[in-house]
Amino acid sequence: MAPKVIEDRLGHTNVGFTMQVYTHLYDEQRREAAPCLAELIQRDKAS
Repeated sequence: MAPKVIEDRLGHTNVGFTMQVYTHLYDEQRREAAPCLAELIQRDKAS
């Protein structure tokens, strides 16, 4: 579901607040993101 929809349904005035409170990062997500980030950093260094 889109964060803006959740913001509206909860009555928040700012989607940033909604995302800060209701978004969580789990260890598995961190592990999955690491190779992608490393690739982007290496690509940037090569430029």
